[in-house]
Amino acid sequence: MLKELNWIALLFLFLFGCNGFEPKEEIYEPNYKPQIIVFSLISPEKGYNYAIVERTLTLEEYDRALYSGNSASSIVKDAVVKIIHGQDAVQLTFHQSQNMGGEDYYYNDYFSRGIYLDKENELVVKPGEIYRLRVELADRKIITGTTRVPGRPEIITPESYEHVSKHHPNRFVINWRDDAETAAYQMYFFLTLKSRYYALRSNVFENYIATKPPVTPPEFLTERFANPYGSYSDTATVKVMAMDRNYYDYKRSNSGFAEMTGTTFNLLNGGLGVFGSVSLDSVNVVLE
Repeated sequence: MLKELNWIALLFLFLFGCNGFEPKEEIYEPNYKPQIIVFSLISPEKGYNYAIVERTLTLEEYDRALYSGNSASSIVKDAVVKIIHGQDAVQLTFHQSQNMGGEDYYYNDYFSRGIYLDKENELVVKPGEIYRLRVELADRKIITGTTRVPGRPEIITPESYEHVSKHHPNRFVINWRDDAETAAYQMYFFLTLKSRYYALRSNVFENYIATKPPVTPPEFLTERFANPYGSYSDTATVKVMAMDRNYYDYKRSNSGFAEMTGTTFNLLNGGLGVFGSVSLDSVNVVLE
């Protein structure tokens, strides 16, 4: 009887459960026109005012690059990118360099591929204000977006250089002033791992997001201090980043960018992508 039930179960899986294992048929569109994708972020903080303008690739371009061993360039270098606040407008400059922007810059890898920056630091970003993005392409196509900059999440606790136990780092509370217009908060806890040969600074909170204060550090933080490859520095940095609705929706969508050809994530007018804004606050704490 048991053997018969096993055979019935196998037959059921074969008839009704195999459809999920069938490979999906790729759709080839010979007349496919590449789409423009824009990612732009602004902030009162240094290093966050930039834009990336890309286009999706045709299958022919992708295959040609794949078989030649070269990477196909998806970067649009000749766009006119402006950030507008009221009657004032600041034009971002296209920049391409092998030098990375440092930890304060998102998407560091785009420095070598191409990115639009506010090189002269002309853009003044104020919390609570509304800003507009305008991207004009060589063919006169216009892409626009709007963002309201979230308020600064002023950290209340821990206080600057407050002592935090390495043995129980999850016992302190991170609290900050909430902004009713902020969609969510990205949490950071930067530690510097020191060894004989190097010093590596990393965010051990990884992708921890909170919708409101306060926050208690996760339990796994204790495990991070038991690192066999070195010891952590005597100080750490607690940072809270407030995100507007646009950027928060992008973050939680887990959406790819132009590298994922055909992405449909769209918070812009006239193109795909997102124009978001963030505000930050940070304090240093002493580890003991």
